[in-house]
Amino acid sequence: MKNYLEFEKEIKTLETDLENLKSPFGSEGITEVNTKEITKTEEEISQKLKVTYDSLNSWQKTLVARHEDRPRANFYINKIFSSFTPLSGDRLFAEDKSVTTGFGLIDNKSV
Repeated sequence: MKNYLEFEKEIKTLETDLENLKSPFGSEGITEVNTKEITKTEEEISQKLKVTYDSLNSWQKTLVARHEDRPRANFYINKIFSSFTPLSGDRLFAEDKSVTTGFGLIDNKSV
């Protein structure tokens, strides 16, 4: 389930409407999917996204940057490296969960 921020409520409503339009199951059973309405709703979503994100204030930009659905370092590590060996700990034998580092292979080259 996608998580929405406060200023994305209209986008959430449009995306919910879009999912309902794509579903062939209506109140009377299986119905025909209206592709013109789907295309119109997708265009509305695109326009609303552009307008919303073009007018964000500094705090809203911070909320987007910290959003829980954004990919984390491990997502990129798993996509980029064919093999990854994490390093952990410091001189005080502690572990900082906010820092990810290690050795990996990209196209059989050690990095």
